[in-house]
Amino acid sequence: MKNLTLLMLCFAFGQFLQAQEDSETRKFVSGGYINFNVQNNSQPASGNSFAGNNDNKYISFGFNPYIGRQLNKHFLAGIDLLYGIRNSDYGKTTIIGQVGTVDLERKVNEYGVGLFGRYGFTPDKAFNFYLQPALSYNMIQSKEIQDAQVVWDNQTNIFELNIGAGLLYDINERLRATIRTGGLYYMIGNSKTDGSESKQHFDSFGLNLNLSNIYFGVEVRI
Repeated sequence: MKNLTLLMLCFAFGQFLQAQEDSETRKFVSGGYINFNVQNNSQPASGNSFAGNNDNKYISFGFNPYIGRQLNKHFLAGIDLLYGIRNSDYGKTTIIGQVGTVDLERKVNEYGVGLFGRYGFTPDKAFNFYLQPALSYNMIQSKEIQDAQVVWDNQTNIFELNIGAGLLYDINERLRATIRTGGLYYMIGNSKTDGSESKQHFDSFGLNLNLSNIYFGVEVRI
C-alpha cells in the first residue's frame, strides 16, 4: 500500500511539472549545496548504552549537486544527488555493562537521489524566496566502532516526501547564490542490522529545522 502511494505521488508530481511548462523560457540550470559542521567538546558524550566524557568530536559534511530546467519564470524542475557523512569520535568511553573503557566512534554515510520542483515567488527581483517540494530515496549506512573493531553495522533505506524553503540571490545574469533549509517531511523506510534476519519498518512525519539541514551553494544558468 505504501509503495502504491509513492507511485501515485510520483505520477502526480510529473503531471504537475508538465502543467507548469510554457514557452517563455526553457533554460537549464546546474548547481549544488554544501553543508559543513564541526563541534569539539560541545557537551559531555552520553547515550542509552554508554557514558563518555568531554573529549568528543563531531563532524558532518553534505554535498547536494543538481541539474534542473526552468519551465517558466516561477517554476523549475530537476533531479538531484546527495552524499553526506557524519562522524562522532567520543574518545575513551565507558560502555554500560562492560568492564573498562573503549575508544568509541560512530560513522554514518548517506547516499541519495531525488526529483524536485521549485517555485520562486519574486523571480524578477535580485532576492527570490522559494518553496521546494521533493521526492527522494536515501540509503544510510551506520557503524559503531569500539577499539578499531566494528561492533554494529546498520543499513537504512528511506523514501521521503518533503517541502523545504530557500532564498536565491542573482549575482549576475548567469550566477546565483543559494541557501536552503529543511522543512516538513513524511518518510517511510526500513532498517536492517548486520547479523539480524529481520528488518524494522517505520514511518514518520515532522518538521526538520537545524544546523545540519542548512545548505549553502551556487547555481549557474546553462
